[in-house]
Amino acid sequence: MLYMSLIAASLIYIYRKINQIESFKIAKLRFMNQLQPELLGIIWEKGYSKELFSVDNLAGP
Repeated sequence: MLYMSLIAASLIYIYRKINQIESFKIAKLRFMNQLQPELLGIIWEKGYSKELFSVDNLAGP
């Protein structure tokens, strides 16, 4: 969890510097707004949505 947080913070920091954004909060919001449609497109295009959201993948007792 710690490494994931460090990687995310580093990516947002780089995004902030490249786009010359002063606020970390604004950079985080813009980064997520640009990243989300890209990730959803990849999930939909590759057909991962069927695997991720299928009932067979639910762990039960």
